[in-house]
Amino acid sequence: GLLLAGLFCGMIYVRAKIKPELAPRGEPTTLKEKIISLRGVIGMLALFVLILGGILGGIFSPVEGGAIGSVGAFVYALIRGRVTWQMVVLSLKESLSITCKLLLILIGVGVLGYFLAATRLPFVLADFITGLEINRYFIFAAVIVFFIILGCLLNVIPMILLVLPTIFPAIVALGFDPIWFGVITVLTMEMGQITPPIGVNVFAIASVAKDVPMEDIFRGIFPFFLCMIACVVLLVLFPQIALYLPRLFFG
Repeated sequence: GLLLAGLFCGMIYVRAKIKPELAPRGEPTTLKEKIISLRGVIGMLALFVLILGGILGGIFSPVEGGAIGSVGAFVYALIRGRVTWQMVVLSLKESLSITCKLLLILIGVGVLGYFLAATRLPFVLADFITGLEINRYFIFAAVIVFFIILGCLLNVIPMILLVLPTIFPAIVALGFDPIWFGVITVLTMEMGQITPPIGVNVFAIASVAKDVPMEDIFRGIFPFFLCMIACVVLLVLFPQIALYLPRLFFG
């Protein structure tokens, strides 16, 4: 995450230097004004530290951390007087909609899991791939391209639940680290979300910025897409980037 954010920031800085009109300077502010402006993020920062610290400290699981984060964010908004009845109703409707969609996906995953267990397809596929006289990195590259293309058509969660169970055993059989592969998989799936011709997230942006042509949105996204490719290349060349924190906290 920090690597990708750094690449994004570097790209924005370089583009702003080359074309200053892309990022016009704002009004100058004093150090005191900058410090005062940080007061609005103290609560959310404390909530972030609480959740991350609790998960890494083994106090609660990531799922429980998500629930604690939701309750904490609601209480924080309530204290600041930003909660309205309309907002609560809208949040409940959206939560219900997302939950129902996930349950339908999980039902499909259950059927798929039964099929995969009965046919042993993942293990047959793993044996077939490991038997090929091809460099494992060529196979890995093909999987990455497949995920990017699939990301154009599906959201991340259905891809993880429906596709990974089939491919994951083959990747492990090829000798790739599962954590490292998981990080790259999520990143490449996210790349697919902003990739033409569909790009699910691009349509979400277009629905908000209705006065901006789709071509301009894709053109603006392209530099960020290149940064994500650079991030994947760095993770492939230096796997320690993805494995450092897991090994530091979990051994």
